[in-house]
Amino acid sequence: EEVLAVQTLRAVAYRDLQRAMQSNDVRAIHGTTDAFRELSIRIMAVMDACDDGNGQLLALQTVLREMQAYESDKLRLTVEIQALKSSNVHEDQDTGIGAEPTCGCGARDGPTKHDVEEALREAYVAMETCVQSILECMEELREMRADMTGDG
Repeated sequence: EEVLAVQTLRAVAYRDLQRAMQSNDVRAIHGTTDAFRELSIRIMAVMDACDDGNGQLLALQTVLREMQAYESDKLRLTVEIQALKSSNVHEDQDTGIGAEPTCGCGARDGPTKHDVEEALREAYVAMETCVQSILECMEELREMRADMTGDG
């Protein structure tokens, strides 16, 4: 139950973080960072509670640890995507839509529009994989709970 409660609160924290980053509200960004830290501490407490000494809850602890790693990646990717969206890119005036960019080695400072679009594409794919993995962990936790309570 604690894990489900934390995941619900994480969804709220992600919405708050998104708003804070879009408005560039540094205080709110720090606040959401603290919220994520507290939520992780709550999950770690559940993992500690699963250390029953005889290994019966080892599978539960393993899934929680895996989910925490995915959540960490998701948070990093969220920030990375926002940074890419707000990055300053150089527009190539004479490049047509869909055209491959020329190298221009040493001719520019910073990323090109193509560089940012490619990085965003990769980050979105990684995010989708991460979210899917978290959902799989949650499903596995629900199945474990059903097995433990005899509801499955």
